[in-house]
Amino acid sequence: MLHDALLEESSSPWERGRHSEVDFAADESGLWIVYPAHDEEGFLREVIVLSRLDPSDLSMRRETTWRTGLRRNHYGNCFVVCGVLYAVDSHDRRDAKLEYAYDTHTNTQMTPRMPFTNNYSYTAQIDYNPKEGVLYAWDNGHQVTYNIKFAFVDP
Repeated sequence: MLHDALLEESSSPWERGRHSEVDFAADESGLWIVYPAHDEEGFLREVIVLSRLDPSDLSMRRETTWRTGLRRNHYGNCFVVCGVLYAVDSHDRRDAKLEYAYDTHTNTQMTPRMPFTNNYSYTAQIDYNPKEGVLYAWDNGHQVTYNIKFAFVDP
């Protein structure tokens, strides 16, 4: 049950063709759910919640749920890689950017500002495949893949 989810009609890019704004993601650490909710203080500001699901019963636990600084309707698509939520700023501009990242390991948010190309100018979905280490996307009826590489830097 998503007691705090905001499931209503809106102009969100996730809500194409009357589909839900709730998204599932999988990465090396498990299954995740991503959805909009009110911020922690109960203000009308709508934020994106990221929660790792318990694999035994698909329940959410408070200790594995994060209210991010990502605002609803301020991004095009998002995906999870290695416990980090990434958001692309536009789903319908060819030259978009990864404009937001939330790291669940450190509880910090970042602005990576990395280029992201929507080849066919309308990306409806982006998902990470941890086994293959690639992003899969649906872009204006075309399935596209993005090879990704991570460079870890010691602080």
